Amino acid sequence: MVESLFPSVHARREGHLRLVVPPLVHEFDVRGIAARLREPALIGAIDALRVGETLSFVDDQDVLPLLRRTAERFGREVEFEFRENTAQRVVIEFSKCRAV
Repeated sequence: MVESLFPSVHARREGHLRLVVPPLVHEFDVRGIAARLREPALIGAIDALRVGETLSFVDDQDVLPLLRRTAERFGREVEFEFRENTAQRVVIEFSKCRAV
């Protein structure tokens, strides 16, 4: 079995391939946005995600209150995972796992 982003005509015809689609990750860096606008911007960005897409959210402030409100808003529709958590930079990946 061949994995490829650009399968050959022969591989498609013979059925010897599995199309590999890279995950869709959208970077969203809010460090340049006023603090009062960050949460509404994040909510809107997560709302716009399609199932299977991921939003890589970058911030430089305490995000725990924001995560609580985001979890309340989206429930099991969205999963999140910390990728980086330092005093200068926080990176969280939000993934849309199912449509509501």
